[in-house]
Order: sequence, then structure tokens, then C-alpha cells
Amino acid sequence: MRLSKHIKEYMNNRAMDRYAWNTMKHNQTALNQMVEVIGDMEIHRVTVRHMDALMADWHSRGLTAETLRNKVSSVKKFFEWARDREYCRRNPMFGRRVLADPPKERHVVPVESFGPLLDSIIDKGATSVKYRDRALTAAHLYTMCRPGELLQVTVKDLNFQHREMFVRVTKTKKLDAMPMTDEMVDEMSAWISTYRLAMGTNLDPDWYLFPPYRSSPGARKHYAPDPTRKLANSHTIIQRCLRTIGWEGYRLG
Repeated sequence: MRLSKHIKEYMNNRAMDRYAWNTMKHNQTALNQMVEVIGDMEIHRVTVRHMDALMADWHSRGLTAETLRNKVSSVKKFFEWARDREYCRRNPMFGRRVLADPPKERHVVPVESFGPLLDSIIDKGATSVKYRDRALTAAHLYTMCRPGELLQVTVKDLNFQHREMFVRVTKTKKLDAMPMTDEMVDEMSAWISTYRLAMGTNLDPDWYLFPPYRSSPGARKHYAPDPTRKLANSHTIIQRCLRTIGWEGYRLG
């Protein structure tokens, strides 16, 4: 049986074992690339030399060591699964290892710069979209959560009484209560008030806390929050905020 058929069976098994969607996506991508490089051959005919060709292709793409490690792991696990089911005799990816990249220089926003950074966001006009940007940046700074986790936060996830923000952790899928400092409580309170004014009504508990903004027809300017849609990503917003203090090309992370 050809690789593509085994890959389909393997991915179905992974789905039944309830692997995370992102894990499944990465596995599928790596296995699809393997088929593209070495061809859709019979699985028992795959050799170490085919894996050499696959590794050469991945290296030619300029992938980071972390990405390369993940791809190698995906292919290794596929062949381990196939070997356990006696579809092939050996794992042709066995023994492969990827050296780590040299550590990158990290640029850290010192705590004493949090205030000036947040103030700089609304220095040139305090519009509601800038208050959203300020609140989102503050949430990144004070919680250190992943961007994707913060973008899923809804209005009901803010608990001012207990000074907590509930965040669904990407890896565990569980809600985690993040404590809010005095500064973060002030930032979120200011944003909630601005958000309410921008909507002209009380906020629905299920609305996203950091919504995207709709643009008026024929205009490029943002004019109103779109609370039922999730913001696609926060990288552009964060980079724009960091540029206000002279940090060009950096991001929070």
C-alpha cells in the first residue's frame, strides 16, 4: 500500500486519539511534504536515502532548528506507527537529530518602561481603537500570555471583584485564572469604559474583549468595534506600539 493511504489511516488514528488540532496540522504538513519529495511509493520501499533527500529539501528551505525538529519528529512517529503495525520493517528516520540554533538575543521591555510604552500609544489622538491597542498591549505585558490565548478572551472572562482574567491555555485547553495587578486592573477598567462608549450599549458577556474594528465603506479608518469576530492576530498591533518607543521589527513574546 502506498504512503498516502497509510498517512490517511495514521491521521485517522491520531484524530481518534484526540490529538490537538495544531499537532495534527503539523503532522499532516510534514507527511505531505515527504510524499512530495520522495513520491507516493510503497511504504516498505522507503529507505534512509529517501530520508536524506527529504532532509536536504527541508534544509534548503531555511527552516529553524525548532521547525526542523518538529518535522523530523512527525515523520519518525509515522514510521514507528507503521512498524508497529508491520507495514514496514524499520524506521528510516531512526537516529536523525537536529542541532539547536544558537540562542537569539532577546529584547526585554523593562518594567519601568511599561508605563511610557502604554502612554505613547495614545499620545497622538485618544481614539477607541488606540485604547484597544493599549489594553491589548497591557494584557501582553502583565500576563505574559500567548497572543492566541489573549485574543480568545471575552468580556465575561474579566473578574474585577477577584482581580482575575480567565485565559484558555493553548496546550492544555483549560481555563487558567491570571491574577491582575493594580496597573492591569486600571488598564482593563479604562478599556471596558471606552469599549462600552464605542458600542453605545452595555457589553454582552460573550463579546470578545479585544475585537477587530470595522472600516466604513470607502474609507480606510477604523470606526467601530466588531465584537462577535475574533481579532485575527496581534502582531501588527504590538509592532506598531513598539515602534512608538523606537523598537523597530520587534514583537512581544
